[in-house]
Amino acid sequence: MPPASLTRNYDAVLSACLDAFIGKDPVDNIFKDHVLLAVAKDKGMLSSQSGGYKFRVPIMYATNSTVGSYTSYDVLDTTPQDEFTTAFYDKRQLSASISISGIEEAQNRSEAEIFDLLRGKTEVALQSLRQELNYQLLGKTVASAVWSAGAGPTASTTSTDVDPIPEALSRDPTQSVAVGEINKNTYSWWRAISADLSADAAGYNNQVHHNCDSLALVLHHLNSTYYWCSRGGGGRPDVMIASQGAFEIVEAAMRTNVRYTSTDNASVGFDNIAFKAGCPLYWDEMMPDIETGTNYETAASKETIYLLNTKFMTIRNEEGKNFVPTPFVRPENQDAKVAQILWYGNLCWSALRKHGVAYGIDGTLES
Repeated sequence: MPPASLTRNYDAVLSACLDAFIGKDPVDNIFKDHVLLAVAKDKGMLSSQSGGYKFRVPIMYATNSTVGSYTSYDVLDTTPQDEFTTAFYDKRQLSASISISGIEEAQNRSEAEIFDLLRGKTEVALQSLRQELNYQLLGKTVASAVWSAGAGPTASTTSTDVDPIPEALSRDPTQSVAVGEINKNTYSWWRAISADLSADAAGYNNQVHHNCDSLALVLHHLNSTYYWCSRGGGGRPDVMIASQGAFEIVEAAMRTNVRYTSTDNASVGFDNIAFKAGCPLYWDEMMPDIETGTNYETAASKETIYLLNTKFMTIRNEEGKNFVPTPFVRPENQDAKVAQILWYGNLCWSALRKHGVAYGIDGTLES
């Protein structure tokens, strides 16, 4: 019997296996296991754009001033209207590398063994991508309570992460921070609703602020925040994401009439409360503390809730770069083969006033 070949090229096998593990729709493998990502997929918040230096999002910021009644031969108002502007969002890049060394290839020579090895490596890469994207979106990088896109560990420049939700939904909606290259401080119509429910109730130029020292007050002012986000056209918040402590507070406050939404047949397989009709409340362990400016890796002293209208926010990707695996190649200076899973995209907003954040909630309240 001839000896087993030591020169078999596994490149095609590796690439084929990676394609098989990620699937025909890689988003199905990425947007799961974390609440925000699963909600984004379920709510149709994912979109793509082909080409262009940045993502372009049209913004309607004014009404038509020519609207009015008239009679008979009155002169009609034909004043030219300028109701739209454009927000521009950078295309951010995420990657996860999957590598197989020469010795691993030698130790796992059959297709079945390579398949099993690659399955494990791919699942670790996918889970790491899910976790990092979810973390960046919810709020990872903060300095002096100002949230921003951080930089990757090997990035050659700043602001390479995805733009985080609290950059747009900040405790002070008048912060001089540009979202989509539109400054919130300059334009009042480009501000989200901010609700300070802390003991000091500092206010921070927001619409809702109160010393919420009871469960009833938290629920009352959370309702008020919801209604502020509902003002004007475009509907109401249709999903709320809370920290665990905030979720427990709302659950306790609604204990006499709490309504749980079944997840048996839902595509978002996480427990939630029907806070309002068509607006479930979920909790995500990666929620930051907006009051003190700490991410989930730091012990939070206060609890936070995002109120989102998913018609006015999207996770946009570059067409053809939506978690696409590359072929396995061998670097010149390594006895290994490496492939990446690549994504180009960002979080894009089209109307900040339709969203809100309630922060400073005391997670120790019991009555």
